[in-house]
Amino acid sequence: MRARVIAQGEDWHALDVLCTAGPEDRAYEEVHDQSSVSVVLAGTFHYRAVDGAALMTSGSVLLGERGRCFASGD
Repeated sequence: MRARVIAQGEDWHALDVLCTAGPEDRAYEEVHDQSSVSVVLAGTFHYRAVDGAALMTSGSVLLGERGRCFASGD
């Protein structure tokens, strides 16, 4: 994954993220290190958290809560 910060404040940031993982890569658990706002500009991926799962597609917005665990992949 390559990420570029678009905007940020004291307790938040907005990222432009390029996922370099492919279908053969296994999903693994990660943790949001701070609150974040992410927008999917192209492609698709599955996002899973304790509250549920979603297919993220172009135009999707993801709000990341600090300390929340998640997994993403195809």
